[in-house]
Parts: sequence; structure tokens; C-alpha cells
Amino acid sequence: MITDNTIRADNGAQVYEHRIYEIVDQYLDGALTDAERDEPKIDSTLFTGLLHRIYTAIFKPSLTNKPINTYQNVRQNSILDYNDIGTLDHLFDIYCDLCAKYRMCPSLLQFGSMIGLSKETINDFINGTTHNQTAHRQTAKHWKSVCESALENRAVMSNSIGAIFGLKAAHGWRENDPVNEPMINTGVRLTPEQIAEKYKDIPKPEIPVLEEL
Repeated sequence: MITDNTIRADNGAQVYEHRIYEIVDQYLDGALTDAERDEPKIDSTLFTGLLHRIYTAIFKPSLTNKPINTYQNVRQNSILDYNDIGTLDHLFDIYCDLCAKYRMCPSLLQFGSMIGLSKETINDFINGTTHNQTAHRQTAKHWKSVCESALENRAVMSNSIGAIFGLKAAHGWRENDPVNEPMINTGVRLTPEQIAEKYKDIPKPEIPVLEEL
């Protein structure tokens, strides 16, 4: 069921692994009709609202729950300790879990909006300018790789123009960049033109021809 994010504990009780999942169920329970609860996915606008609800309910600073302000003297929009990359990475795993369940492509911008992590701070992690630069840089690069892989998969499997645009805008792909799949028997990576020719007689989903966009 789309609004059931509990897991079964050792004693048989249904529990939430993290408060995020409880907020998700509460939000969707109030936003969806009975018929929509049986659907396998939710609307992208509703998913954006869901992420904002998670942020305001858990991570948004307040008068009684203030940001730690220990990271590079930047203005933090979250109560999280930005130095604790392990916790941030765990939250990314939860975000990806939600994306998989509701059939959304993960993105760094959306993840940042869920926990109050700005695009500039994520880029700072990736560029390795933190005092704990190795852990932050490697972890943030992994996040980016996961998001890029999801977009590439959607572009290949469904010929999604939106996914191709996302690869260009967020990950620096160019029109003549080869896609990773499929590979011919010799192991040589095919260009978009070769892919189009090789699979022109196969019905959709088609392999995207990037240079025609």
C-alpha cells in the first residue's frame, strides 16, 4: 500500500524505521483519495510537497531547535550537523528509498530540499573544500553518481526527454556523449548514431538519440 512505510519488528509490531517514514504516511494519508492509495506512484508535484513537509516537520530550524552552525561559517537552513557526513549519507539512502517506492528519479536538489542542504553546500562537499574533505567529497560524489545513473537509466529505457535534459543540465552531458547501454559483442561502446541504426526496427522503448534534441 502506498501509505504504508512501516516495517515489522522482531516482536511482530509494525514500526517506523525513521521518523521520515511516519511523516510520509501522515502526509499522503491526508493528501490522497482512497483510489489513489492503490496507485503504484504519486504525482511529482505531490512528491515535491512531501519533501517540503519532511523538511518543515523534522529539519527546519526553529526558536527552540536551532542550527548547529559549525560548518564553514555558512548560514545553515537545517538543524543537522553538516560535519556528520555519516548521518547525511543515511538520509540520502532514505531519500532514494522514497524515490524508488514512488517511482521518482533522485536528484541532489530534491535531496537538499528535503534536509535543508543548499546546492552551494553540496557543491562544496563535491569540490573537497571542507575540513573533512575526503569523507565529504567521496560521499557527495557518490550521491551525484547515483542521481546520474538513475537519469541515464530512465533516458535509455523510456527515451525520456526530461531525463536527457537533466543529464545535460545537472551532469554536464553533451549531445555526442555515448550512452552506457547497450554494448556490442566486441565490448566497444556505441555512439548515439550507431545505437539508432542498430535498434531502428525495435519497437519502443527506444534508445534516445541525443543529437536530435
